[in-house]
Amino acid sequence: MIASYAETERVSRELDSLRSRALQEDAQQSLARERELREIQGELERCRLDRDEWERVALQERAVADDAKSSVEILRRDLELEAVARERVGAELQTEQEKSTNLQSVLQDFQSGMLVSRSCSVKLISFFSSEGP
Repeated sequence: MIASYAETERVSRELDSLRSRALQEDAQQSLARERELREIQGELERCRLDRDEWERVALQERAVADDAKSSVEILRRDLELEAVARERVGAELQTEQEKSTNLQSVLQDFQSGMLVSRSCSVKLISFFSSEGP
């Protein structure tokens, strides 16, 4: 019986030792899993922050692109309006040049007529003055 009691005691200590080692291993595994979980959670948070930053940058770039597209469209319309205005002003200039040319021609004809008229007047005066009374 003593041997049986000693054997029971030895088996009990061995069982306690095994339980203690199992609890220590479980505790170490649990700590390792917790540490790994914290690392993964940290990495997940960094990924979320990176994603948020990329989304913010993408929104900014989209806004800049939209502004640029709007500016290009406005400038294109302004250019079209300026081209139409330039054509209109060109047509007006041509009309005014034609008017100027016509007026210049009329003025020259008038001045020529005045010279002829003066010449005729001088000749008439000269003719009548030479005939005398």
